[in-house]
Amino acid sequence: MSQNLTKIFTIAVLSALLAGCAAKTNPLCPGAAALVEAANLTGFPQGASPDPAHALYRVAIANVTTDCSIDPKARTADSSLTIHFTATRAPTGDAASYRVPYFVALRQGEDVISKKLFWVSFGFAPGQATTNFDEPVSSTLVHIANDKQPYDYQILVGLQLTRAQLEYNR
Repeated sequence: MSQNLTKIFTIAVLSALLAGCAAKTNPLCPGAAALVEAANLTGFPQGASPDPAHALYRVAIANVTTDCSIDPKARTADSSLTIHFTATRAPTGDAASYRVPYFVALRQGEDVISKKLFWVSFGFAPGQATTNFDEPVSSTLVHIANDKQPYDYQILVGLQLTRAQLEYNR
């Protein structure tokens, strides 16, 4: 296999392993995707063991969509995101609301350039088992290096997990 094909294959495999569903409307924009290992979070009552029988809810990043405006003179791309979430729980519960942290990170190649932490709130009506909700992130500004293009950057989204939560997911 030629060196270029090997590089393309490696990038494709790594992207498939690292990123979940994503869509963008402008092919020149930075890509955006959910980080697979950080796309799910199971909430447990404080002090309860991480046993599925004790789970209060499970929230997941279902999809990430993005678009951007590119300023070639300033060498910037300003991406807007919509993160689509799905949360589930047992259908026998009372009304409940929760708040979970998530992050938006900007990556170029193997380097994480920036990471911002956000919070999203969601709730369930009495007896409701599933809720879908969207969270907009209005601006992720990318300063494009002279030898790069906007599509050389990637925006990664994930739920901000503790080490124990990450281990539970694994």
